[in-house]
Amino acid sequence: MNIETFFRQTKDELVDFLWAMPSVAVQIALRRQSAKNATRDWSTNDARDLDHHSLSVPYCDAVLTDRAAVDALSRAKIPEKLDTAIFAHPSELTEWLSD
Repeated sequence: MNIETFFRQTKDELVDFLWAMPSVAVQIALRRQSAKNATRDWSTNDARDLDHHSLSVPYCDAVLTDRAAVDALSRAKIPEKLDTAIFAHPSELTEWLSD
């Protein structure tokens, strides 16, 4: 696909294309979950976490992160969609690794 063909796509085709890229899918899911909590302010670390999660979650078998990220990713069903185990506690990861 060249650039001209890309921009002739419909909105739905472009959305499907973006969702097919796992790193973008994770970013979209996390942004949607964050937008649902309008009272929470974004910090610099939140933006960094978003970047890190969008690269680690789609391409790793397991990810250890904070509870807020686990909750947001789980609500978006990202672990199931990408077959990635997401943990908030090192003991959970250790148990998963021993199985």
